[in-house]
Amino acid sequence: MTRLVDLTLSRNTISYITPHAFADLENLRALHLNSNRLTRIGNDTFSGMSKLHHLILNNNQLVLIHQGAFNDLLALEELDLSYNNLDSIPWEAIQRMTSLHTLSVDHNMLDYIPEGTFSLLQKLNRLDVTSNKLQKLPPDPLFQRAQVLATSGEMTPSSFALSFGGNPLHCNCELLWLRRLKREDDLETCATPEHLSGRYFWSISEEEFLCEPPLITRFSHEMRVLEGQRVALRHTGQLGKSPVDRWLSGNVQPVK
Repeated sequence: MTRLVDLTLSRNTISYITPHAFADLENLRALHLNSNRLTRIGNDTFSGMSKLHHLILNNNQLVLIHQGAFNDLLALEELDLSYNNLDSIPWEAIQRMTSLHTLSVDHNMLDYIPEGTFSLLQKLNRLDVTSNKLQKLPPDPLFQRAQVLATSGEMTPSSFALSFGGNPLHCNCELLWLRRLKREDDLETCATPEHLSGRYFWSISEEEFLCEPPLITRFSHEMRVLEGQRVALRHTGQLGKSPVDRWLSGNVQPVK
């Protein structure tokens, strides 16, 4: 069916797709596979689909999408991966989807989004990462447009709808850039640190978004390294008044 434009296979019990199954459908613009039983997407599942604009995969049981699965989907405008069990997706491939305007990855188990993922996606106007395991979002100029929508309440070509509630946000200095956006919604809450747990994200003052200095947990004897070599100290938490802290404050010198 080489002239097929729209293929809907929703609400079935499909659990497996043969590699290259859609490779001959050169005119396909929309593929709906939502509400099935897919668990994995292989590198060859969507091979050759260079003209596909809409790929809908929500409400499956996806736990794995191989890194090369989206490499041919450069013309994609809408990608819906919501309501699955994904802890990661091929972010590098998404970075190259410069025509993308809607990305839905809500209700998964994502805990990390690489910085720079959205830098080239100038047409993106809707991003939903609700209900994942994200502790932070990567800073990106794209998010500046989110405050336009929040203020006006209307979508314009330049506005950007961002949804990120339901994540265990770690509200420290790394999220200060997000707190500085002018938004009127108050549904997002902080999970950590403990003294901010349960508080509404947008009600917390900027002064409370702090980062703790590191605590050296293992004593290290004097180390001598040459320029270009690496040296590592284990650290976590906050500096105190231990002998190690006093030793560090008096003896650590910058490496030249």
